[in-house]
Amino acid sequence: MRFFAIVLACTLSLSQAALAKDASKPANAGIGVAGGELAIRATVVELDKVHRTAVLKGPKGKLTRVDVPDTVKNFDEVQVGDQLVLRYVAALASKLEPVADNSGIRERVETTGGATAPAGSLPGTAAMRTVEVLATVQSIDLKARTAQLRGISRTVTVKIPDDLDVSKVKAGSQVRAVFTEAAVLSVERVAKKK
Repeated sequence: MRFFAIVLACTLSLSQAALAKDASKPANAGIGVAGGELAIRATVVELDKVHRTAVLKGPKGKLTRVDVPDTVKNFDEVQVGDQLVLRYVAALASKLEPVADNSGIRERVETTGGATAPAGSLPGTAAMRTVEVLATVQSIDLKARTAQLRGISRTVTVKIPDDLDVSKVKAGSQVRAVFTEAAVLSVERVAKKK
């Protein structure tokens, strides 16, 4: 995920990119989804394949140096002069549901996964992280539709999904919360004009 943050910061500094946000309400009760896509065009003006750095020129002419970690495959496929589209897509899903057994026991389970671009293609990577917690509700803000949850090691404030009946969640009760974050970063060549 560190690479995502680096490239996202880079693309944000290159120009005024379009961020298309899509917030939807799925049919599943107690689940909220938010996501967005950020795309930016850039020209590769300098490459250092030994030190894995690239200098990109954005649409407004601003130059930005990008450090590319070893975990990003196919860096050798990028060439000086390439017109690239850097695309960052992220989604976050959350689920909050009351737990029938109010034992007071808190737990946290985190799972991660990922993938990289196939050999011979342009760089790309994907990552997913799911955190499932059994937490105690510390407080609820009905107007803001947020709940403060105390887990194993910390207390966080989360948004209550719009389709969850708030009357089922009370301070002192236990809830199961699931947060899934998925991000895809791809680099693609701009189609040449005919």
